[in-house]
Amino acid sequence: MVDKEVNERKYEGLADWFVNLERLANLGCPTTEEIETLAEIKASRDILVHNNGMANAIYVEKAEQRARYQAGQRLEIPEQYHRESRETIRKVVNDLSTAAIAKARHSLS
Repeated sequence: MVDKEVNERKYEGLADWFVNLERLANLGCPTTEEIETLAEIKASRDILVHNNGMANAIYVEKAEQRARYQAGQRLEIPEQYHRESRETIRKVVNDLSTAAIAKARHSLS
């Protein structure tokens, strides 16, 4: 049953993942801005892996207002974007794990 739930969730949009996480765990993070940034990062990754780096309507839909390219344009990943993406991912993972640990400690008290 858990496998079925996880499998169905992997096809949802990134924002939906975090809505479900917040509903289940109430961690208070990440921020809306961070979620939007992560959605664009993931959309870029998907285009690089599945569409030879050529933006399409799926990229624009997934990246929403953070889309850096229009359908038909080739994605570029400059060093600054790569660095900022890595830092955003690092921060979100750190914030989520810190919040989860704090919540677990609180519930054990």
